[in-house]
Amino acid sequence: MLSTRLALLELARQQRLSATAYEELRHIASLRESMHLPEASVRQRVRILAAALAGLGLIFFLAANWEAQNPFAMFLLLETLLAAACYGAARFVRFRIGLALFGLLTIGTMFGFFGQHYQSGADPWQLFALWTVLALPLALASRSDLLWSAWVVVAMCGVSTWLAAHGGRSWFGPTVLHIQLTAMLAVLAIPLALSAPWRGWSGAGTWAQNLALLSAAGLTTTLGVTSLFGSDSPMFWLALLALCPLFIFFTSRAAFDTLSLSITALAIDVLLVCGAVRLGLEFRSFGALLVLVGLTAVAALMSSAMLIIHLYRNQFREGQNRDQSN
Repeated sequence: MLSTRLALLELARQQRLSATAYEELRHIASLRESMHLPEASVRQRVRILAAALAGLGLIFFLAANWEAQNPFAMFLLLETLLAAACYGAARFVRFRIGLALFGLLTIGTMFGFFGQHYQSGADPWQLFALWTVLALPLALASRSDLLWSAWVVVAMCGVSTWLAAHGGRSWFGPTVLHIQLTAMLAVLAIPLALSAPWRGWSGAGTWAQNLALLSAAGLTTTLGVTSLFGSDSPMFWLALLALCPLFIFFTSRAAFDTLSLSITALAIDVLLVCGAVRLGLEFRSFGALLVLVGLTAVAALMSSAMLIIHLYRNQFREGQNRDQSN
């Protein structure tokens, strides 16, 4: 939708359309997008929704009644459901995505039930890590953006709980810099692996990539900002240093995506503005702080917006030239 809006704006600029003509063009584009909804697509979405609700219902049922359940019988039931979901996903193409999603949720249910009944001493991050590893073949085999999005949520929860478990009370302290750096690199590697250059191998889509990028940018920005005000850790500069190459990566032709650029640019802008706030506090003047933060925010947002628009126009022109040459 964002690419369509940018394309309409570029077309309106080239043809010098009036505001009324642009609104009519946007209305026609929205009608074409909303009119054609195949019946097969509706049925597939209903099946996926049914599988998701069934998996979530199973999780909620066990969470509410885990003490009253027979562990052996429940484990047998969960393993049977998981095996049936995997077999059905491999056997029936029409129900593949829904059954694979149900299998992914069943894996989490099985680990949760195991952790409640048998105190093995495992931390929550270890269960999330096992869930992530075991769900990876399902995501690779299904080649579905929905499955990859669910896998991203599980993987990000695993990294977050690992960071919390190893950081302890001093989660943002200088003594856990290597843990913060490892967590940051891990979460930033996920959207890179799901980006367009490797999409033919993974089968992921833009939703999974942008969800992973949004989560990674949020964690990276949080680590960088809190290091400014909570400690003397260099995590702020490391976060800024990690986000800038990521922005450059999404400017390449193979991985170009305006939404990914916008998310990464927003994270960089937040870091810059918070850095200006930290610097402005040294002046001990509210007026100087307000001017510095305002100028930094305006400059950062304007520069990132103009750069993204410029990159999109170049990409749009290159696409037109390739179409004409072909």
